[in-house]
Amino acid sequence: MTTTTTIRTTSSSHPTAERLFPPPPRPPSLRSRSKTRANAESFIRRRRRRKKNNSSVLASSSSNEETTLTTTIQTGEGEEASKRKISSTLSGASFTTSANKTSLPPRTCSEAAIEARNVLRYLRENRSPKTDVASTKRVRVELPLPRESEDDRIVWLGLHGQASDWSGGMSERLAKTKIVVETMLSGYAFRYLGLLDKDAEGMGLWTATEDMSIVAHPSDTTIVPFFLNLLRGEYGERVVNEREHFLVVVNGFWSGNGEKVGQPWQFRLREEAKEYLATDTIGEEKRWEKVYSCRRARSAAGIEGTLVRRYPEPWSLFDARGVRLLKQWRDEPSNREIAETLNEDAGQAEAVGFTKNANETSRDDDVIS
Repeated sequence: MTTTTTIRTTSSSHPTAERLFPPPPRPPSLRSRSKTRANAESFIRRRRRRKKNNSSVLASSSSNEETTLTTTIQTGEGEEASKRKISSTLSGASFTTSANKTSLPPRTCSEAAIEARNVLRYLRENRSPKTDVASTKRVRVELPLPRESEDDRIVWLGLHGQASDWSGGMSERLAKTKIVVETMLSGYAFRYLGLLDKDAEGMGLWTATEDMSIVAHPSDTTIVPFFLNLLRGEYGERVVNEREHFLVVVNGFWSGNGEKVGQPWQFRLREEAKEYLATDTIGEEKRWEKVYSCRRARSAAGIEGTLVRRYPEPWSLFDARGVRLLKQWRDEPSNREIAETLNEDAGQAEAVGFTKNANETSRDDDVIS
């Protein structure tokens, strides 16, 4: 007996069959392959062209060192709004108002350090020992310090950061100072040599080229004996000649002409300190002049502003936003003058926190600011 088995096939057009057994992909045609190759070659050509254009733009921008960024800001509150053009010279990190040619203050500690570098470069070019004009190369620079966080903006930390609670003490303040000093010295072949002396707390020492040395934080308590030893030449003879060698003091905070350094019974050392630290005039220049200063100031009433001096410009006080010039001085203003100017601009009737009559206090220059 013969059994016949019938096998029924399912047409490939059935949707279930197509889902379970999809047809094999068709090979690309010659036309589509040539089109893909042409697209790839076109992409490579565009990429090469873009790369070539970018390199030419970079070359032209590097040859043109000063790029000007023009911004328009709105100034004045309650007054008739006025617009001023602010030209930001990127290479110099300075902001200039076109109205009175007065540079606006920097907004970050790095920008302040770059401005200080430009001032030192100007001095090196104009106080050459080859000139016949007598001059001094002992100058001071006051730089703002970044706060303990990574934020680089200039904020009020007191004079030289003394109002900030440095958790690491003077060592941490020196670490912050080291950042801004080495930004200021960028472009020079500088070296950080460490502390001036193993017991000279916070007094870092740098050399930049053969004719410039930088010292940080000499104060009434560290000038004797460490800073005096430096000026005497006990750490090297190079710094003794102030016409040949630049000695830059960064954030030095000694009192007056050195009359309060050391201990009260160290009469001879105080006399010697006054001789070395005197701000007398040599030729047309003043010894230990603050050739650059950028300081965030605050009155006892809480009104803030920014004080800036870039040699040979006058001292300029700006409002808290740094867009409006409040007052200028030929010489460094006292803390009292700064506080009164800030309070007057803000409509504060009286500067709070100190006696206004200078005859009633001996701390006219040391009042809270």
